[in-house]
Amino acid sequence: MGHEFAGTKFGTGVYRNNRHASQERVRLPALVHKGFVAPGGAVVRITNLVAFCRACGLSPVHMFQLKSGQRPSHKGWTWKYDADKAFE
Repeated sequence: MGHEFAGTKFGTGVYRNNRHASQERVRLPALVHKGFVAPGGAVVRITNLVAFCRACGLSPVHMFQLKSGQRPSHKGWTWKYDADKAFE
């Protein structure tokens, strides 16, 4: 037995997905990460960080922590905020 609240029924499983069939998810453009420094010292531009981490055996969580400043390095990789000037 469901409860009615503002026109929706909770507990019945009828209105689980509030999205209409005509609505689609809007994908944001790919974010380019330009400040990663490889263990050899080369500045690397990464377009899809999660896919890059999977391919290279890195942890996506640790790499995001590296970028945000919560972690100093991960498996030799570092982050330099001004390293993106190498691409300009």
